[in-house]
Amino acid sequence: MALHPVVGLLIFNAIIGIVLIVYERLTRRIDRRFASFPWTVAMLDLWILCYAVELAAADRAVKLLFANIQFIGIGAVPPLLFLMIRQFLGRPPMRRVFGPLAAVIPIVTVAVAFTDGRFGLLRQSVSMVSAGGLVQLSVDYGLWHDAVFVPFQYGFYLASLALLASAAMRSAPVFRARLWIFAAALALPMLGGGLYVLNIRPFDTFNPTSVLIMVSFVLFGIVMLRHHIHDVAPVARHQVLDALDEGIIVLDTEDRVAEFNAAAARFFPSLNAAAPGRLFSDLLGDSDALLALARGIDGDGVGFGVDGPSGPRRFLGRSRPVIGLDGTRIGRLVTIVDTTEQSEDQDSESGLMSHDRFFRYLTAEVAKSRQYDRRLHLAVLAMPPESRDGVVGAVSERILRQLLPWERACFLGHGRFLVSMPEQDLDGVLIRSRNLVNDVRHEESKARIGLAGLRSESDESAERLTARAVRAVERSRSLVSYAR
Repeated sequence: MALHPVVGLLIFNAIIGIVLIVYERLTRRIDRRFASFPWTVAMLDLWILCYAVELAAADRAVKLLFANIQFIGIGAVPPLLFLMIRQFLGRPPMRRVFGPLAAVIPIVTVAVAFTDGRFGLLRQSVSMVSAGGLVQLSVDYGLWHDAVFVPFQYGFYLASLALLASAAMRSAPVFRARLWIFAAALALPMLGGGLYVLNIRPFDTFNPTSVLIMVSFVLFGIVMLRHHIHDVAPVARHQVLDALDEGIIVLDTEDRVAEFNAAAARFFPSLNAAAPGRLFSDLLGDSDALLALARGIDGDGVGFGVDGPSGPRRFLGRSRPVIGLDGTRIGRLVTIVDTTEQSEDQDSESGLMSHDRFFRYLTAEVAKSRQYDRRLHLAVLAMPPESRDGVVGAVSERILRQLLPWERACFLGHGRFLVSMPEQDLDGVLIRSRNLVNDVRHEESKARIGLAGLRSESDESAERLTARAVRAVERSRSLVSYAR
């Protein structure tokens, strides 16, 4: 018996689905955020193949069996498609309860399909008709199908279409055309299903929805793979914002909170789900510095402290206006950086690294230099104990100006500074040290430097290196001395 063209088309579409799944699994070219894509195609394949067997079978019982199995795929595809669209658009994951809730109606529908011989909730009557060379089931559907299952399906289809249309209207032009292609592709199966539900010929006995959904998936795949859409995917703003370590608060022209990210909510517990739309001063009005930022008074940056559950924290805030496409101000962006750890790692008197932080750094540098056979020198810049008041800050500024990007410095106390000089030979270190001490002598004429280089001994440490550099500056009265 020859295969009917319609059955052949369905099988061909199922094969396309299998190819899409295998290709995605082997190449991983479809982004990980599209995790529900293979599951959606698999359920669609189940639907299509069961429909093909239903049409090809001659026996009424076989047709009904595969028509019932179809409801597994028919019910699973709409919520999976909805999840797939959300994942593609970068929306936040649905709550775990979504899966069990979305599965209730499909599971009940499948159960009703297999047990509903007497009540007619899903099918009131079933007959066999011949049309287009095929013997098909002609079904008069019942209340559960028309009042529950169809609205369930089309509710998810419409929600998916609304997500795509909304994203297309709000997206940049480079993404807009592709999103509209996705929306049009999604509208195809909705149109086919509508023609079938409304009994419009020639779709009163043939349901084209499964075939049209596969056409949609082929279009999805072509756009994603050919145009590399995930290379510059239109991820949702909240995913980018919530990945930032700095706090972001967006205010409208009335100083009301329009949006904020996870870091800002972490810094200030008053920024919760009820915060959008409320005045900034009502939420964070206890801080004069924050109010100044919100009003644009201290836009270049202001430091302030906040007492939190884990103790006092230090922050640096900045603000700038948000300008619309027409050039008018539409709000204000406030950015807040937690500088507590930076403050703890900085010496308050000199502005250089704190003593503890510097020795943690120096210990790590000693270990790396020994492991990879790299050069490391340490300089101790010493000033007389009777140096004038304020000289520490002035000398620190000169040291900071002289430091190379890979060098670090700290104030050791008692008029002494430590400067690490990695990855430099002795000649280079001596030249750097003379330049540094000559510059510092503009503030303190008796400043001197002692140098020590990392040795190859197994017991070499940051403390031993520091002790040798200190001895070098103590035992010699020359401008720069080196501990052999």
